[in-house]
Amino acid sequence: MTKFNHADKVTCMITRDGTVHNITDARISIDDDGTPFICHNNPDCEGTLAGDRLGYISSWQLSKNFTNDFVTNLKLAVRSVRDADVGDIVTEG
Repeated sequence: MTKFNHADKVTCMITRDGTVHNITDARISIDDDGTPFICHNNPDCEGTLAGDRLGYISSWQLSKNFTNDFVTNLKLAVRSVRDADVGDIVTEG
């Protein structure tokens, strides 16, 4: 089981109404009660709204162990220097 942190960049596949949607720009949001969500900009995959959608328009609720029957291939997105956020430490190599 992979554990994610609030605001981690992720990718996944969400199946909604029989259609598989490839979500390539998303972040994990974790509500105060510990409920995690995938926040993204695909309105065709709107689920339960997270308390903090991290600037995205849609969100999809996960179980507390980061699983959902409609979500596959949930994994951390590959990061590059272009993805650096304020406070990140960038090292050579």
